[in-house]
Amino acid sequence: MVDKIAAHVHELKSPEIFRGDVGQSIMYRVPKYQRAYVWGRDNWKDLFNDIAENEPGHFTGAILCIKVNESPKFDEYEIIDGQQRLTTMSLFLAAMYKVIESYGVDNLDYDQEQAFKQIKNELIVKVDTGKYWLRIFPQKDEQNRDDYLYIMDGGGTNNQNKDFLNLLNPKIDGVDKPAPSRHGNRRLCKAYKFFKTEIGKYARAGNANTDKQLENLFALLAKINATRFVRILAANKTSANKLFEVLNNRGVPLTIADLIKNHLLSQFDGTKATAASKKWSEVRKIFSREDGTTIPPKEQERFFRQTYNAYRHTWNMPLATGKQENLYDEYEKLINKDATQVIDQLVEASHFYSQIQGYNQIPDYDNKLSVELKNLFVDLRHINGATSYTLLLYLFKNRAELKIDDKKGDELKKILRLLIAFFVRRNFTNNPQTNALERIFMDFIEDIRGKKDNDGNLIDVPYVGAKICEKLRERLKERYLYTNGGDDPFENVLRGDVYDGSGSDNDIRFVLVKLAENHLSEKDRPDFWKKKTGNAKSSIQRLVWSIEHVLPQTLGKGSPWIAELGCNNLSEAQAVQDDFADKLGNLTLTLTKYNSELSNKSFVEKRDAKDKDGKSIGYKDSLSLDGGLNSYIATQKTWTPTQIEARTELLIKEILKIFAW
Repeated sequence: MVDKIAAHVHELKSPEIFRGDVGQSIMYRVPKYQRAYVWGRDNWKDLFNDIAENEPGHFTGAILCIKVNESPKFDEYEIIDGQQRLTTMSLFLAAMYKVIESYGVDNLDYDQEQAFKQIKNELIVKVDTGKYWLRIFPQKDEQNRDDYLYIMDGGGTNNQNKDFLNLLNPKIDGVDKPAPSRHGNRRLCKAYKFFKTEIGKYARAGNANTDKQLENLFALLAKINATRFVRILAANKTSANKLFEVLNNRGVPLTIADLIKNHLLSQFDGTKATAASKKWSEVRKIFSREDGTTIPPKEQERFFRQTYNAYRHTWNMPLATGKQENLYDEYEKLINKDATQVIDQLVEASHFYSQIQGYNQIPDYDNKLSVELKNLFVDLRHINGATSYTLLLYLFKNRAELKIDDKKGDELKKILRLLIAFFVRRNFTNNPQTNALERIFMDFIEDIRGKKDNDGNLIDVPYVGAKICEKLRERLKERYLYTNGGDDPFENVLRGDVYDGSGSDNDIRFVLVKLAENHLSEKDRPDFWKKKTGNAKSSIQRLVWSIEHVLPQTLGKGSPWIAELGCNNLSEAQAVQDDFADKLGNLTLTLTKYNSELSNKSFVEKRDAKDKDGKSIGYKDSLSLDGGLNSYIATQKTWTPTQIEARTELLIKEILKIFAW
């Protein structure tokens, strides 16, 4: 006999999830057996962009919980599944509250003030006269609860920290509390700061007018409030556990590739169906990575969206933006009109796309590219330049008419170097914003497209050959400088804490790799992006090379770095570490297998370290030769802020040359 699962399912908008029904407040508790908060920058970016870039009503996911306490005033729920997205959403709201507050409540009109006050009601709940608790109560592991409380009430009655909120009054335990130790280095704090930064940029978006910025803020808040959740309220823990298994072991939903394939192949029969199936197999090759795994559905969708927008003039179709179902609707129209043309051009686009991604899914086609051109495509992928693929698809398709089809690929190389230089700057400054990037490149297609005759042949091309790169440089600089207020903040971002800005670990790695490669011949360059499994029992692949902090990220009691930094105690050394460990000048690359071995050793020990065969594994390795990445480090006798700042300036000077545009 199969046990019945007892549960109630409701689709709720964000305010309803946090506040509960009218007249009945709720709060959520994360049980101690749940893992700590683990979402990172990619998750935060996805959530922000999914809400900010799309029409209101984005579906965020399911929250599974059980009721553990009921009272006339509020119900308490234990979260079984969904704590990561619910916690992140509350940090998004907290950041929104703080950014709006920074404009001054007196500057808000009546409707804006009411909407602003409502955010507070979503973050805290009144449990008694003058007593408030947070809507979400995290578990204690890894200081999650302390960090979360400080974000929501960091100011205290004396407003100790203006970067955070002051929601609880009287405060928890009725006393002011200092920030938890190393609070700023943990995920909850970084998530909150990430959303504050992104919300601020969204508000400004090229507008200096305060009223317009407030309009942008409240438009974003309206999108947040329209975000949808499904709350599954299980009747008991038995039902909750069974539902948890169902939610986490359910069948994989159909991807956009599945939907298009099903409709496309249904248009053929007999021998035509066999031929169409073979062609689809060609298209499918680009969804396979070199390691045999399949790319995520989101990347598959990107291929179909970018192909559609690159080919839309051929198909005489409008731009495709927005949700997956809208994209499928457009493909359905195309397929119903001419299925043969669609599959033929998808095959062509997949060949181009294989080259653009720098993978080897279609070897025969890839062999037409020079090694230098392949490497540039790989670099563009590593710096996350995928939003430019629509433009590159268009250029590949029309390369003859645009006069960029020379055998050496010189014009294409110039374009790729320009795109790489742009994305390095864009990723470290986060301007222009992600939601503007695709449109920048689609607009540029309109600049160079020209006019066509009735047969679809180009008859008036305003920009061809070298002029395409010149015009693209002009457009990219124009947009980049506009969104940065006319200035280029790239150099200043590199001079600061590079992990505190918009650059991801991947972006920092990319810059360090290019600095290293700049002093190594082609034959002497290791593959800095190579991955391998950690051991025979694990299938997880990790990068062979990793980012190394010369001044370590963590210092313990008795660390030699206390004296190394000229400090009297661990606390003083940690203060220096907080300011300088994540500076560009303190970072290098090392083989991952030696990373833990070097770890917290003294500077001289790390500099001169050797393996059992006497080969250097420290900073006097091959990367120190001929002015290489480690050359400055290898000549130093000590490693203090003075050396870190000096090396930072040396690296910045070289970076600006490598990525000149």
